[in-house]
Amino acid sequence: MIASTDSATDDTTDNSSRDTVDDSPVTQDLPKRQREVLELMLRGFSAKEIAVYLGISRHTVNDYSKALYRHFAVSGRAELTALFIRSSASSSPVAAG
Repeated sequence: MIASTDSATDDTTDNSSRDTVDDSPVTQDLPKRQREVLELMLRGFSAKEIAVYLGISRHTVNDYSKALYRHFAVSGRAELTALFIRSSASSSPVAAG
């Protein structure tokens, strides 16, 4: 679980995106680091916050983000988030493009 002392990102009680990421069959083939970035993106963390939390550069976070967009055939973070929201609402796996 992701925990933070910063009140802007303190979301220790919301496991919904983690459950979505870990339970989704389409995320199982993603490398661990991409799954971590995806989880944080879905929880609303900025690229800078993700970089700080994972101890990597913002450029690396952006590279992971682009790889995720390609993998799920979406054009950006909002579309990626919507894909997972629709997927969890319908309880069916996300279709990778």
